[in-house]
Amino acid sequence: EMSMVTGVQTCALPIFGTHWSEVTASCFMEVDYEGEIQRGEGIVERSAYCIHAPMHRLKPGAAAVFHTHMPFASALTRLEDQHIKPIGQTEGTMMKTGYDEDYDGPGLDPAEGVRLAEACGDNTVMLMANHGAITIGETSLKLMIGCITWSELPKCSSMRCGPASH
Repeated sequence: EMSMVTGVQTCALPIFGTHWSEVTASCFMEVDYEGEIQRGEGIVERSAYCIHAPMHRLKPGAAAVFHTHMPFASALTRLEDQHIKPIGQTEGTMMKTGYDEDYDGPGLDPAEGVRLAEACGDNTVMLMANHGAITIGETSLKLMIGCITWSELPKCSSMRCGPASH
């Protein structure tokens, strides 16, 4: 799920049911923070609204939010310790990563989005236990750079054979 701030109290969400290979700019609806469509037509996917609207409302730097289930990041979130070890420059300095240790099923209530926004704090990426990752960006470009980095970072972490050498 991807969303972008479009107004003071609105964000753009893709029409529910559109495959990612088919998503274009015209596939987005403008939805207010109460879940009502302000522009466009289609179905608002409930969990996307419940997670994304509170993120945009509560996190000033969250102009773009991307929630994914990337295979390696999702695998990492299923481990007892999902934390990325600071074994390299990217892990140690470039990514501000938060962790949500509590997963209680799909976010079908806006209160879950509020909880996730609070758990994310000032981080730009958050791994969610048994679920996936959320990446936040001040712009769509910053968001995509974070997503690309996070699509590779867990691969590196999973390949480590021991503590980093100094």
